[in-house]
Amino acid sequence: MNLAPSTVIDAWSEWARHGADARAGVLRHWLRQLPADTALVAEWLLARHLPRISDALLLPGYTGETNCLRLRGRGVFVVVMDPADPVLACAQLLNVLLAGNTALCVDNPLSVTGLESWVQPLDSAMEALALLDAYAVAGVSCAASHASLGDWEQAIRRAPGPLRTLLVMDRASILCDASFQGLVWEQTVTVNTAAMGGNLALLQAVALATEPGEAAD
Repeated sequence: MNLAPSTVIDAWSEWARHGADARAGVLRHWLRQLPADTALVAEWLLARHLPRISDALLLPGYTGETNCLRLRGRGVFVVVMDPADPVLACAQLLNVLLAGNTALCVDNPLSVTGLESWVQPLDSAMEALALLDAYAVAGVSCAASHASLGDWEQAIRRAPGPLRTLLVMDRASILCDASFQGLVWEQTVTVNTAAMGGNLALLQAVALATEPGEAAD
């Protein structure tokens, strides 16, 4: 593989800036190129998760306070696939990309035409394991049947830096919402106009109480 770490990181930043609806359009085009039975589960996941990733959720707050929750991709994910199960492989890759991550794939049995900027192949699981230190890898989505699963469990425990996500996927777990939640960060933005008004009132009171030429304590 001839990618520099910065190339993978830059690709993720660009993919995340596309927004969820634009990413979904790219993914729908990709799915149409695959056999219908291979893409069936991924299409269901796309319809299920797109509203969660595209819509901001307004949370309750005090008067004058607005809290907005959004889901953001974590970064670059290694996707370890079972070549004998293209349905699961397709679902794994769909989830990773829809969430706003880019993918480094091991044992990928699928065509990725149209996704080349966001999906890159790796020659082996051993090469992928080495990337935990060399790359800004946010996590791993590993097929439960893949022979390297135990190696990934050990490598993630030993890897320096932030704790990586390890998602162990089979045809049952891929349908669970938790398998998608592990691919995203929750981002909350709070705007408190009441606090802004209170601070302005306080500054005005200090200004009025301060004689000309004096400084407030």
